[in-house]
Amino acid sequence: MSDGSPFSRILSLSFIAIFVLCSALTITAQSGRRAPKSQPAPTDAALPEPTPVSAVAQEQPKPTLRLVVAIEKYGSFSSVSLSTYDGVLRTCAERLDEPPSVSVERVAHPMSRNEVTKRAKSEEIAYVVWLRVREDEMSSSTTGTPNNAYIEYMVFAPVTAKLVASGATYPKNRGINQSSRLPSPNGDREFNEAARSTANKILSALQLHIPSNVSD
Repeated sequence: MSDGSPFSRILSLSFIAIFVLCSALTITAQSGRRAPKSQPAPTDAALPEPTPVSAVAQEQPKPTLRLVVAIEKYGSFSSVSLSTYDGVLRTCAERLDEPPSVSVERVAHPMSRNEVTKRAKSEEIAYVVWLRVREDEMSSSTTGTPNNAYIEYMVFAPVTAKLVASGATYPKNRGINQSSRLPSPNGDREFNEAARSTANKILSALQLHIPSNVSD
């Protein structure tokens, strides 16, 4: 039996050569592909550093003016409620304490002028503010009523108890009949506004008395 014609053997060898060549090209193409490099994860060193807060910005200004605020013993006004007295003392003290350069101590119990001067003499750097709710005897309004009253203030220097400032503040809408107004736990609104005005006058008067350097 014959092994086949020369033409058949040549054709078979050609198919084998083409197969080997295609296989080689496929292997070369696959070896040429490379996986993309992964990006490195960011490290802590690449993050921006937080800006430190300046120590100067954190430091609060120290008070240069110290005040003790008290009010007189309750007067004889039967129609002026205790809450009005409390409102005057609280509102004035809170307004005085608003500036960062001012430190305020509010005395809870009423004080007479004699007690206030003794307190001022016992203080080394604190001024003592004394408030009073008084009746205007020259007013044409009926005596013993809220619309006939006003706020009087006096400021005494430490150590000497010398009077360094004084004055009076009259509530707005004075003279209007307010007998129908119900008492409020926060005090009378008109008197509270007058108390803030009183505190403004005190702060203005004490500008010349603020010490340039106060130690702790």
